[in-house]
Amino acid sequence: DISHLIRGGIDYSFSKNSTLGVYAQGNFGGEDAFEDLNQRSMRSANQLDSLYVRNSTEAEDNGNFEGGINYTFNVDTTGHRFYTSFSYSKDFRDHHNEYYQHFFNSRNEEVASKGLRQLNDRTSGSTFYIFQADYERLVGEKTSMEAGLKGTFGIWERGQEFAQGDEGSDFLPIRNDTISDAFDFNEDVYAA
Repeated sequence: DISHLIRGGIDYSFSKNSTLGVYAQGNFGGEDAFEDLNQRSMRSANQLDSLYVRNSTEAEDNGNFEGGINYTFNVDTTGHRFYTSFSYSKDFRDHHNEYYQHFFNSRNEEVASKGLRQLNDRTSGSTFYIFQADYERLVGEKTSMEAGLKGTFGIWERGQEFAQGDEGSDFLPIRNDTISDAFDFNEDVYAA
């Protein structure tokens, strides 16, 4: 599992009452996994009846990026202020799995009719745009009032491609339309 993170930002004060901030960050990584499994079926005389050999390989790439800008204006020194921000973020995750199955009988002969090869690719991702504006004002010495608006606009993406091969297809994977699918949707949230 390998992951890398980079981030940075800067604030600039136009005056003692107003500040503009900008930031960006990215996180990228990946993971590879391998598994070999031997499943033996034994006879009562402690002799090998059959053997399944299963090999699985998994690989995953993922990452996200986020950037934003914000502005603060202090109307006076008594806590009367205006704040607004906008941010953008995008993330992705691609997962690939390859699976092989071999079967051997009690004479240690491979039986191709019980062999199998599967490919399973899963993807997911999202994109977000977030806007926020707030107004704050002190009411008395220990109380403050705040009003604001926020909008979160999201786009979600999900997908799966599944294919399987056996003796009939010469172990070339054929897409399975029952399991393979893609699903994308938007999600917008408004708050006041």
